[in-house]
Amino acid sequence: MRQPPTVTEITEKEILGRRIGTGYDQQTTKAMQPGIKRVWNFEFEGGNCNYFFGVDKLAINHKDMINLKAEFEKIGTLKIIGCLKKTGSYGSGQNMSDFEQIIDYLEDYIKIFGFKKFPVQVLCDI
Repeated sequence: MRQPPTVTEITEKEILGRRIGTGYDQQTTKAMQPGIKRVWNFEFEGGNCNYFFGVDKLAINHKDMINLKAEFEKIGTLKIIGCLKKTGSYGSGQNMSDFEQIIDYLEDYIKIFGFKKFPVQVLCDI
């Protein structure tokens, strides 16, 4: 049986996200999404860019989660910086097979939906 990762191991991984276009000037964008400079600085040295950031969110209905709760184990908590929790994409699943399919074809999923991998250290308060 495979051991679950530690929180330390997870902090060395990535979170899927995407750029969200903005029609505002850079100062307004920063005011509307405080902390966005963390993402800008990761992507472009000096942060000379202008867009909002959003994470890829996968959801499951409460009634379906009841049937899946035995499949999950809490190993710790990562706190995504509040302003960076904006939704960049929203998908859902009904069973473990739906989520396994995404994991099995993750690189294709990233290409099809235009996601990018962002380091946990950039998006989380660590």
